[in-house]
Amino acid sequence: MVGKSNEKLRQIPSVSAILENPETKELIDHWSFKYVSYIVKREISRIRGEAAKTRNIPSTAEIVAGIKSIFARKQADIIKPVINATGVVLHTNLGRAPIGNSIMRGVYDISRGYCNLEFDTINGKRSKRGELAGELAAVLAGAESGLIVNNCAAAVLMIVTCFAHNKEVVVSRGELVQIGGGFRIPEIITASGAKLKEVGTTNRTTLNDYAKNINKNTGLILKVHLSNFRMEGFTEETTPSELASLAHKNRLPMLFDLGSGMYDDYGISAFENEPDIESAVRSGASLVSFSGDKLFGGPQAGIIVGKAKYISLMQKYPLYRAIRPDKMNLCAIEQTLLAHLKNPEKIRLHEIFKADIETLRARAIAICAELGDHLVSHGPMKSVAGGGSTPAIDFDGYGLTVKANIPDLEKKLRLNDPPIIVRTLKGKVILNMTTILPEQDIAVLKALKACLS
Repeated sequence: MVGKSNEKLRQIPSVSAILENPETKELIDHWSFKYVSYIVKREISRIRGEAAKTRNIPSTAEIVAGIKSIFARKQADIIKPVINATGVVLHTNLGRAPIGNSIMRGVYDISRGYCNLEFDTINGKRSKRGELAGELAAVLAGAESGLIVNNCAAAVLMIVTCFAHNKEVVVSRGELVQIGGGFRIPEIITASGAKLKEVGTTNRTTLNDYAKNINKNTGLILKVHLSNFRMEGFTEETTPSELASLAHKNRLPMLFDLGSGMYDDYGISAFENEPDIESAVRSGASLVSFSGDKLFGGPQAGIIVGKAKYISLMQKYPLYRAIRPDKMNLCAIEQTLLAHLKNPEKIRLHEIFKADIETLRARAIAICAELGDHLVSHGPMKSVAGGGSTPAIDFDGYGLTVKANIPDLEKKLRLNDPPIIVRTLKGKVILNMTTILPEQDIAVLKALKACLS
């Protein structure tokens, strides 16, 4: 029986035979011999394992077809530009804030050669990475000092680890949130080596709830902005300024994790109740943390602003070296900070949020005129900020609705080159012009023509 089984397994094509196949050689030309041989070996091993149980041996053609399918999937996984037609401005899955061309030109110049990342060209000595960016962030926020790390979760981890390792972090139960794909406040606190001290209830937390839980082992008071959801009804929360006063009275640092990092409301009235960076600092919080790639309109970064004595301690803390930004992100955040201070129109979110409805309408009409009103209609529709900010708040936009009943149209657009990501509503495909960049209109028109013809 064992002999027959081994004889059956010997019918499986060898790795070398698969690699010599002309179709596999085409994959090698594109992906490299090393990577293709790795996948082929893995697949042959899997086939052997299954064949030992089922005795089914696929043909060489079937194996090669399977390997081609694997690489087709990997080709789709390569990070590439997509057209965001969803109307969600800060689409987490699509890279959040798009960055302006002038900012990206600076990043390109930095990344293609050497730069003064940690070198003082005035005195010829080593300098501190990110010092200017930290200062710019502080000036922008009206704070004493600033520090840049590689994302907002890292910023929270850094602060909690530095000031509350083996100590307690006092935080409202109603603010123990999960933001995005797995960023849970309780887990960040635990990972830092701090102890979570939950106070109040989910819907109501008073100042006294915080005060009566402060003891000699308290390391930090934490306030978390509820970026991606809202509680309504019988609720009460303690304001950042009240917590800042309590922290100061007890000689403790207080962190206000702002999350979305709004500096400019972009003229959107819906953002009026969203706390901005400057007001967060004015509340008296010892430290304020926020993301660089949400409403701030820059690259992924964790930006910390606040009291100089706390920033200085973090700059010297060993963890900082592990989470500091690289040269490209640091350049992008520097340029974003400078743009906010001097040329806010360079922030691409300005262009998107402040787009004139008539301009969006004209672009939509131009596309409709090429396709025909019997296939596509245009009209007003709502857009949203997204990115874990301003839940349930939308603003006016304009877009296209495909009237023609085309099977798998959403999929066809998604598989387009470049991919066009749309919404569907009641079986109709919707393309929101708010998030389609003006230079992408031609590509959208070309794809729709191909799909609707």
